[in-house]
Amino acid sequence: MHTHGENIATPDSGAQPLPYQKPLRTWASRGTGATCDLCNGRIHPPDIEYQVELAPDGVTRMLHMHFLCHQRWAAEGRRRMR
Repeated sequence: MHTHGENIATPDSGAQPLPYQKPLRTWASRGTGATCDLCNGRIHPPDIEYQVELAPDGVTRMLHMHFLCHQRWAAEGRRRMR
């Protein structure tokens, strides 16, 4: 079994974190073969792929994430917004 999200940046990791923004829309579907924007792993057809639409500064951006990566990204966003 593969695990995803190991590369989520933390403040002490020195890596650039994927910033959280409240999504305009979110879809879930079978993996399309896209690269996960969080862990950089391939999202294979048997995997669940989340597609998240953001619009920072009015420019639409689409993120692709594994199910678990999306869960961790969203949980971290909720934690930081408290």
